[in-house]
Amino acid sequence: ASPVVNGRWRLLYTTRPGTSSPVQRAFTNVDSFSIFQDVLLGRTNGPQVNNVVQFGDLGELKVEARAVTDTKPLAGFEPRKGEGLI
Repeated sequence: ASPVVNGRWRLLYTTRPGTSSPVQRAFTNVDSFSIFQDVLLGRTNGPQVNNVVQFGDLGELKVEARAVTDTKPLAGFEPRKGEGLI
């Protein structure tokens, strides 16, 4: 995994809110919130991706998920097939 990917990324725009995470879907069209994704691929206990919604001075909501990469598979993880839509 490239170290360039690691870090906090701000969601500026999405054309596919229906396929984003539940956290992103709930707040994508609300201008008073900031949405980020923390990509932590270099962790010793496995890669992780966090979806974060910041509510200004009120605090934040964070959903953490273990991540899977080609070089660091997660036991029991079933890769998405096709578009992953239900």
